[in-house]
Amino acid sequence: MASNFDFLQSEFPALADFGAFAEKYCYSDSNSCLMKLGMIGETIVNLIFTYDRIALPYDNTAVSRIATLQQEGLLDQDLCDILHALRKVRNKAVHENYTSVSEGKTLLQMAYSLCEWFMQTYGDWNYQHKDYVIPSEHEEIIPVNKEEEEKKEIVLVAAAEQVAASSEAIDLQKRKQQ
Repeated sequence: MASNFDFLQSEFPALADFGAFAEKYCYSDSNSCLMKLGMIGETIVNLIFTYDRIALPYDNTAVSRIATLQQEGLLDQDLCDILHALRKVRNKAVHENYTSVSEGKTLLQMAYSLCEWFMQTYGDWNYQHKDYVIPSEHEEIIPVNKEEEEKKEIVLVAAAEQVAASSEAIDLQKRKQQ
């Protein structure tokens, strides 16, 4: 099955990668699924700072970065709630080895909505919504090399940051309207 996150491939391949792996791991390795979902949120927050040339907060924590973006008017409460949910579950997955297939399925849909918003706001302003399709539990499990996967993601995130840093600045009012 193709990933629901494939629509990100041309503009934001790092996000497409995180989303595809999160879906792939949903049933077989929900801990990795939850970590990948957290990476989607973290990457989006960092890219917004870069695209909009916003100074990082003095207390440069994930909570402070999300709050700063909300204060700037770039995130509404629903988006903040999604970002905090992704952040919290990633922390739990990393630090407590937390697993939950049902939470992974719920958060996959939330991350998908977040990614659609991000695409419409920072990528293709003409992107049209597509309904999310929950991955089948009976998908064939393809073995992956996690070390190679992490190396690829580091390269993709660095490339995304470079694209964001070199992009044309968009007026914040125009961004907020979008």
